[in-house]
Amino acid sequence: MASNTSPKAIIEQPESVFAHKTAVLTIHGIGQQKPLETIDDFSRGLIKTLNQDEKLKKNFFVHHHIKPNVKSTDGVRNLLRFAEIQPQKKGCIDVFEYYWANLTEKKASLNEIQNWLKRTVAGSRKSFRFIQQKIQTEKNMMRQHPEMPSGQYVERVGNQMETKIMYRDSEQYLFKLSALLNRWLWLQIWWKRVFEYLKRNMPGFGIFGFLVEPILERLLMSGNTFIMDYIGDVTVYTTIDDKSEHYNIRQKILNGAVEHIISLLEDDDYEQVIIAGHSLGSVIAYNAISRISLLINLPQNAKLRELATQKLKGLITFGSPLDKIYFFFREMSAEQDYVRRQIVAHSYSFKASEAYKEDIQDLMAQNPNALMLNSEVDAKILDDIVWLNFHHQNDPVSGHLDFYEGLENIECIFENQPDNRWGFHAHLGYWLHDEMYVALLNKILTPTQEKVS
Repeated sequence: MASNTSPKAIIEQPESVFAHKTAVLTIHGIGQQKPLETIDDFSRGLIKTLNQDEKLKKNFFVHHHIKPNVKSTDGVRNLLRFAEIQPQKKGCIDVFEYYWANLTEKKASLNEIQNWLKRTVAGSRKSFRFIQQKIQTEKNMMRQHPEMPSGQYVERVGNQMETKIMYRDSEQYLFKLSALLNRWLWLQIWWKRVFEYLKRNMPGFGIFGFLVEPILERLLMSGNTFIMDYIGDVTVYTTIDDKSEHYNIRQKILNGAVEHIISLLEDDDYEQVIIAGHSLGSVIAYNAISRISLLINLPQNAKLRELATQKLKGLITFGSPLDKIYFFFREMSAEQDYVRRQIVAHSYSFKASEAYKEDIQDLMAQNPNALMLNSEVDAKILDDIVWLNFHHQNDPVSGHLDFYEGLENIECIFENQPDNRWGFHAHLGYWLHDEMYVALLNKILTPTQEKVS
């Protein structure tokens, strides 16, 4: 499902914004994040949005509160509480953050990032093979509608025509990005070798090299910072080799996110919990919900199951690369390992699209003796969670999510025009984007929320 940004996002039921006791857990993305920066970004966006409404702007306050946290070094969890000044209701919106940047900083070397890029390209080719076949099959049954954007087709069902959104070219995007970063990494490795060779073998180069080398090094190191801080985070978190030291970091990040969500579910102060993940934080959020979905299938976790199904109401992803690294959620295995692949697919089944099933079917077709496994894992146990995904056409990280179902994709046009430029301007523009917060209030928080079909 896709929708376009409206000229002005309107809070439909301002009187119901604080009708519930709500916890919002924000999860930051890649880069040099500081503690409390994510609470700051999200809260400023929410304050800006509430102040746009005539009924709300003079009728709410924001307080800094703390809650106990035995796993924190200072023993507390910081939160910002939004509530009515003269409360007719006892509801609130408490904004928390899950901070994990300290776990990945400078953990991946340039060589490790380069190796990760090579594996990523190889894995994406393998993963997208069956998707390409599906696209071609569907295109043969459809015709491009002249008035529809590229990527949308019309399918005849009986006497009616239905719009069909085809899978995006995430594969081509990934190849281009990988090629660009690979070239940069090779430049990092070779430039010093060239300078050293010239110094040794060209008389008179010493003075010229002495002047030029610091300038070139500074330019290259600025690129190094980007690669190490941003791509390095992705390299560490998406490591699936459990023999790698990065895998332990990934597990620590994921376990921390799961613990934060469960602690909010078990907190009697809250009636509902919403998760909001930016960039790589959306991947962590998705993985954490998938892990909880698996945990609550265990009979001994009946109480957690009750809390999760009653209180876990929403997931907001923005600037999300979930489609681009989709295949990491179904661990790459040998073609004949159809049993292992099915177990992994069952473990990451939260709102999984038919693409997962088709991947298994693709493997089964190559193994004449293969057996399709039934599973006691209820893949739809958390399907009532409302999932909103915000993306921007100039954001190099995010995109329309096609490998998942039961969510609403919303394409953004930011109010601040510079934020609409290609690159990290667009990637960071969501934090002050009114429509994202209005959608949170209209579609998730209010009592008459609409479920996304």
